[in-house]
Amino acid sequence: MQYHFINSGLHTDVEFPDQDIREIYIPLLEHLDELQKQKTGRILVMLAAPPGAGKSTLASFLVYLAGCLHMQPVTLIGMVIYFIFLFFC
Repeated sequence: MQYHFINSGLHTDVEFPDQDIREIYIPLLEHLDELQKQKTGRILVMLAAPPGAGKSTLASFLVYLAGCLHMQPVTLIGMVIYFIFLFFC
């Protein structure tokens, strides 16, 4: 799947393999969506990796994919050097 987003003012095009989307990202989002429903409240997910590893790209894509799948709203709430925070509300 081709994905286009803007990161720090830079237009970025990336491709996520369909197999990875089916086998990794959708099951991850389904698990987090179910966890949020069980907790009946917000959950915080943190991504940690070195600079340039693709944290912002992955986080942005997961927000987009969750919207496509009509899941609970997911918000990218911040970035602190090595961490990306996703907020499932």
